[in-house]
Amino acid sequence: MKLFTTLQTTLLLFLLASCSPKIVTNVPVPYPSFTDPASVVVYEEDDPVPANAETIGNVSILDKGLTIHCGYDRVLYLAKEATSKAGGNALYIVNHKKPSILGSSCHQISGLILYMNNTLHGDSLISDEFVALNQSIIRDVRRKRIPPRHIISANIGYGWIVNDNYRGLKGEKIRGHGGINWDASYEYVWRSGWSLGLMGNQFKSDEKDLNIKQTYLAAQIGYWERRNHWLMKAGIGGGYFLHDDYYLSRKGPGVNIQLGIEYMLTRFLGIAVSANTVTGFFKEKDDHNTKNYSLTRLNRIDVNGGLRFYF
Repeated sequence: MKLFTTLQTTLLLFLLASCSPKIVTNVPVPYPSFTDPASVVVYEEDDPVPANAETIGNVSILDKGLTIHCGYDRVLYLAKEATSKAGGNALYIVNHKKPSILGSSCHQISGLILYMNNTLHGDSLISDEFVALNQSIIRDVRRKRIPPRHIISANIGYGWIVNDNYRGLKGEKIRGHGGINWDASYEYVWRSGWSLGLMGNQFKSDEKDLNIKQTYLAAQIGYWERRNHWLMKAGIGGGYFLHDDYYLSRKGPGVNIQLGIEYMLTRFLGIAVSANTVTGFFKEKDDHNTKNYSLTRLNRIDVNGGLRFYF
């Protein structure tokens, strides 16, 4: 149960963190950080920039999909903070995407992280070719942070029933019963990282006397973070849970949470590991007229590995 609670808490923290703007930086060789974010000089797209400006990286502040506190002042401060951490003392804004009715409700900016020995001298503009080159770099960085649009998964692993319940006339205890489980899912992922999908899961206990079988079908919402070839996912879902064993069957609503990490071997194929919790809820019944019998909720933890197909 402790692990079950830990997974639930981790998912909650992950989803709360997703409400903040996404900060994407690319700094090949960062300078020592010595500039306070408040003192970072900001140049807009048409502002003259000193000729001695050295580009040491780039930064983008993006909308995650359910982002809050993303007004221009806030995203500009985050960009200046990232500039300071990278050792820059100036920020040149290459692109500013404003909120729109049909698009994001957030301000989103991309810019160059600059280092200047003396910001008081020089008034020449950065060339159009220079800006175009760095815009291309920023687009490439952003592309490597966007998850695939369609993701199909196929997994197999092992699961454990983790709560105290009793079964049958003899009151057999089923806590700790483990067995093989497998699942498959499809998810549609937006550029923001949020996804909707369908998942099917089956579990069969190793214990032959009880012959426990469980089936779970659900719709789920998830959030994906991509770092080049790596993808991290947190998801939560709800649907239909069926429990069947030697003595009886139970069916009712179910919920699941999932945390996973995967590696993209190619644009179309990846491998993954994940941890899932599945909970089924049932109405109280007294089929066997025994005080030992109780089954109103079942908790199970699964650890899986498998393949991912992207398109």
